[in-house]
Amino acid sequence: MKHLILLIILSAAALTGVFAQNNETQNWYFGNQAGLDFSTSPPTILTSGQLSSIEGCAVISDNQGNLLFYSEGNTIWNKTHQIMANGTGLLGDQSSTQSSVIVKQPGNLNIYFIITLDDAGGSDGLTYSIVDMNLAAGMGSVTVKNLPLYNPSTERVVATKHCNGTDVWVVSHDHYSNTFRAHLLTSSGIGLTPVLSVLGPNISSPSETPGYMKFSPDGRKLGFLVYLPGSFELYDFDPSTGIVSNQLILDTDIDAYGCEFSPDGSKFYGATLTDNTIFQWDLCAGTNQAIVASKYAIPDPVNQLGALQLASDGKIYVARYQQQTLGVIQNPNLSGASCNYTATGLSISPKISTWSLPNFMSNYLKPKTTFTHNSNCYATSFTAPSTCNASASITGLAWEFGDPASGASNASNLSNPSHTFSNPGNYTVQLIVYYQCSSDTLKQQITAPQQLNLAVSGPSIACIGQAITLVASGANSYTWNASIFTPTLGITVSGNASYTLSGQVSQNCFSTKIVTIAVSECLGLTTYPNDDNGLCIYPNPVINLLNIESKWPEELIILDSKGHTVLSVMIKTGNNPIDLSHLSSGLYFIKNSGSINSQPSKLIKTD
Repeated sequence: MKHLILLIILSAAALTGVFAQNNETQNWYFGNQAGLDFSTSPPTILTSGQLSSIEGCAVISDNQGNLLFYSEGNTIWNKTHQIMANGTGLLGDQSSTQSSVIVKQPGNLNIYFIITLDDAGGSDGLTYSIVDMNLAAGMGSVTVKNLPLYNPSTERVVATKHCNGTDVWVVSHDHYSNTFRAHLLTSSGIGLTPVLSVLGPNISSPSETPGYMKFSPDGRKLGFLVYLPGSFELYDFDPSTGIVSNQLILDTDIDAYGCEFSPDGSKFYGATLTDNTIFQWDLCAGTNQAIVASKYAIPDPVNQLGALQLASDGKIYVARYQQQTLGVIQNPNLSGASCNYTATGLSISPKISTWSLPNFMSNYLKPKTTFTHNSNCYATSFTAPSTCNASASITGLAWEFGDPASGASNASNLSNPSHTFSNPGNYTVQLIVYYQCSSDTLKQQITAPQQLNLAVSGPSIACIGQAITLVASGANSYTWNASIFTPTLGITVSGNASYTLSGQVSQNCFSTKIVTIAVSECLGLTTYPNDDNGLCIYPNPVINLLNIESKWPEELIILDSKGHTVLSVMIKTGNNPIDLSHLSSGLYFIKNSGSINSQPSKLIKTD
């Protein structure tokens, strides 16, 4: 874009205000020796970079986040910020919008391809060089330099993974043509016979060669900008074939320059070079007309905005020409003002921004997909990740709940399944999300809740005036009649009554139970001679548990129908539950063991 620089600088003088993510994108070098390290939050400012670029640049780190090398398309600097061995004279140009992109060769841990572009359709065109990081004591060396791919080319080059998840598409756009060119990089090298897609604008003048091209993080959408006369465009990309299709013009007649997709692919952003505005389009709005109509304008006080670049923290950063701060779209997945753009969002002082930010392969910034879950008393419900027309369509789901004891219920193909775990505890749940030609495997450890089995022990029949105790179990906390917060409830029976018990084991796991106490006729009641007090024996007939209510401690005996003592018990004051489950069905008698004159009461035992 060198032919435009003088014009823009001169006109500027008259103006008054001139997040599954990878560690390969952890280090940024851009602008006038500016740098950022995204291993911290907020990113740490780096000042040791040697790169100075008006527009294009590229950086690569290893999968541990260690810097490997960076370039503005002409010179390569290694991780010690020294010029790499044989690292000068590349045919890119720092005045090319996307002067370079760096891609690791599939199947090789040490070989990197750096694809470079001349500016403004220049004669050097699209070329590639090869870096071997095994050489120069691990500092790297350029082993192959400036092999041609195509000439002339515009200033756009991007990369995304093939559907097989291994190979890489390198996509550019021809000059004096409306042709997209997709070269496939494999373990054998870069294919010299590209896939051509002929559609969209015919780039025929130097002013049309600048402007960014960007893949969505999943590689299925392609944003395309033309600087002058100005156009924001959107395309579909097929990562299995390399074909670009379905042009959608979002806006025209405005000086488009930088663009980027939100992490989830639902929003597309574009920035103007001289109109201090960022635009957002909602790619999930529905029809093409609805997407176009969803345009939302975000102003910035700086008149010249350059590149937009998604970072590993899930935010989009905006280059602001000749400023010591970058703009930041804090929540790029959200619509309208909710995206929360901060014009002076991140300082890079003492360094200065130009129009450049690093160019990365899109899949390095694909966010980790997750599923959600919600646990209640008896089951845990799951929700698969959603998608819209901005992303790949989900073709299938396969859940495994990590609970083999549940048998066939341990698997599901539903979008929102529910699973009842065999026992409370920790489980690893796996979801495989299938797309048209790829898949994501997601795993999360969840805690299955304690099951709620609310129960109450205590008599359900009692005598008038009898004091009884109800004891709740099966939960972590209890409430009786919305006012008594203990597991036990003491009652003096005055008549038939019902009591409401609420039990809870977690916020989403609670239950209620109605407990009814009925007044018994107290069959078998005996009043002893010369004593106003007495004995209340119930129920009668009895199945297993006999209740004996006494006003004083005493010994009672139970006799069978032949007068033989079958049980002798010492009762205390109050209610005394007696287990008779060991007795056979039949007629028995109960009496005070110490009183010769006491009359026995009949007691009937049933099954």
